[in-house]
Amino acid sequence: MLERILTAETLPGVIRLLNQLDLSKQRYTIILKRYVRKRTNPQNNLLWKWHTEVAAELCVFTGKHWTSDEVHYRIFCPKFLGGEVVELPDHSRAWASETSSTQNTVDMADALTAYEAWCLSNDIDITHPEPEGK
Repeated sequence: MLERILTAETLPGVIRLLNQLDLSKQRYTIILKRYVRKRTNPQNNLLWKWHTEVAAELCVFTGKHWTSDEVHYRIFCPKFLGGEVVELPDHSRAWASETSSTQNTVDMADALTAYEAWCLSNDIDITHPEPEGK
């Protein structure tokens, strides 16, 4: 699969690429969708910092060991990224949800805001990020 970000600057190269295709020998599908930037590194760093802090609080609260990965996959993804129960081939059921790596900046910001509110409403102490520009 070939993926390109289409801009005024890249358009001539994309057209050249399309013109080089031998359509008499092969068929192709072109999918054109609006570009949305994936989540940022600072968003991801904050997410995992919070996971570490939430895991520490849950260890105290539950008396069981929690890791940041467990917080991510058992709490954050299902609760704040949405998902659904799916039936597996053996007819058992499992929760399937998005992951943070598939989120764009807007959706990730919304998920982080909801996560922060959940932490605050459950007396889980997390670091608050510095306002941008400071």
